[in-house]
Amino acid sequence: MCDSTKFMAAPAHPYDLADAFTQLPVGVAIFDTSDGFCCLHHNPLFLAMIGAIWRERGLPAGVPLRDLLSSESYAQIRVIFERARAEGAPFSSDDYVVVMAQETEPRSYQWSLTPLRGPDGGVRALLASGVEITARKAYEVEAQAAARRANEERALLDTLINTAPIGVAFLDREMRFVRINDRLAQLNGMPVSAHLNRRVHEILPALAAAIEPVIQQVIATGRPVMDIEAVLPSYMQRGGAWLKSFYPVLDATGEILGVGVLVTDISDERRMQEELRAITERERERLAEVEQALSIRDTFFSIAAHELKTPLTTLLGQVQLIERRAAKSDTLSERDRRAVHVVVSHAVRLNKLIDAMLDITRIERGYLSLECSPVDLAASTRQVIDEIQPIHPMHDFRWQLSDTPLMISGDAVRLEQVLYNLIENAVKYSPQGGEVEICVERQGDLAQLAVRDQGIGISATAIPHLFECFYRAEGASRQYIAGMGIGLYVVYEIVRLHGGEVRVASVEGEGSCFTVTLPLLAG
Repeated sequence: MCDSTKFMAAPAHPYDLADAFTQLPVGVAIFDTSDGFCCLHHNPLFLAMIGAIWRERGLPAGVPLRDLLSSESYAQIRVIFERARAEGAPFSSDDYVVVMAQETEPRSYQWSLTPLRGPDGGVRALLASGVEITARKAYEVEAQAAARRANEERALLDTLINTAPIGVAFLDREMRFVRINDRLAQLNGMPVSAHLNRRVHEILPALAAAIEPVIQQVIATGRPVMDIEAVLPSYMQRGGAWLKSFYPVLDATGEILGVGVLVTDISDERRMQEELRAITERERERLAEVEQALSIRDTFFSIAAHELKTPLTTLLGQVQLIERRAAKSDTLSERDRRAVHVVVSHAVRLNKLIDAMLDITRIERGYLSLECSPVDLAASTRQVIDEIQPIHPMHDFRWQLSDTPLMISGDAVRLEQVLYNLIENAVKYSPQGGEVEICVERQGDLAQLAVRDQGIGISATAIPHLFECFYRAEGASRQYIAGMGIGLYVVYEIVRLHGGEVRVASVEGEGSCFTVTLPLLAG
């Protein structure tokens, strides 16, 4: 232990030096110049600075410097003490880090060491004084980090505002521009700097009457007002249609600091809407014209079919009667019988053509109805084959029909029309003759009809359009095969109305196969 009485007090003064020493606003301690540098005197603040262990023990007077510090910190500070004792030179530091005895966390101090000289000029003691700045340094570090984060956030905000594809501005409660991006400044026809700290009515006198009440409403209510569409005057940097939104800007306590303004150019969108509206109107007019043309066509078909069908029916009946009488009495020459047969054939063909034209009108108007009843698809197919086969002697008809009835719910007349069209189609597109195969079989809960020919075939590009009304494949035109592109369209629609499906597979030059599937009756 050190002798704390070795350093004698100075003679008394008019005022109490001990009391002043105690009330100093910094921690102060006097150390002797012995090899241990023992603490002779200290004030309360010094005791508060050197750690909890000494606050618990009480006064460290007489304690050597080694006992106050960790071993590493003691080694560093002893060098300072020894230099001050030997050279009499003071020492000071604005930020010195030490670890106190029996502690692990470093502390930061702003401190100084002053040699105290005796009458003979020699260093008799060392005065250490200082304040702990650990908390202040931590605050400064946090403040610097907070400032850095704020700068980064401000830079990010600036980048977002200045590169945003919309106009952005912030107004204070007095409706002065605090910030504005280039896009909105250009729209207003002034540089950014000309906006700052100026009120709305100074920058936009023509629009202030419409804008300022909205801003005041947002400030008063704290609720945004969004998507106000406005048409800007032509004298501004860019006229057109714009969408404006106003949002309250709040601080951390919820107090309204001002208003954020977002302005979006919707001129192109409005222009596109107008163009679309004009296009729609033109299309509506064209559609009305098309519907009118279709109505005229349908009326013509109906009148023409009626006017043609009545005399044609009479003509066909009379010619068929002549043909039958001639066959019985043998009164006509072979040449005349062929002539009569040609007349009958063409009258029948014309009659079917008129029926097809009427079917088109019914289908497109949604008037084609079915009179459904149980129909045996296999039996109906055999009946149609028996009627067609004799009139096409150049073709070899082969068929494979189900031995058991394939009952479907359908319109017998319309289904026969499908059969006639597909088989006649196979014959027509096999102008050189050849086989026509017809197969009717059961496929699960479906009845399937397949008609295959060895004719000219269909190109891959034509197949997707094959069931369109009035469509004819190029191959048919090149082969000079007559037709109007009606039959397959009618087949497709009739099958569709029966809940069925039509498919086609074909290779050009090798033939085609049309397949119809229809749902079987349950049970």
